[in-house]
Amino acid sequence: MATPDVAFGLYKFGVVMSETKSPDRNLAMELVRVTEAAAMAAARWMGRGIRKAQMMPQ
Repeated sequence: MATPDVAFGLYKFGVVMSETKSPDRNLAMELVRVTEAAAMAAARWMGRGIRKAQMMPQ
């Protein structure tokens, strides 16, 4: 039977997961936010028939 540490994923090699995962999770959320913002900005150019519109100055 697995120990509670392993079963619930609270510890990884004796280090609390929240301490080790926090920077990675923040980085992942920033990546999601940047990707979402880029998609929203690009959406206005979709379907307009303007090639390379993303390179045009706004």
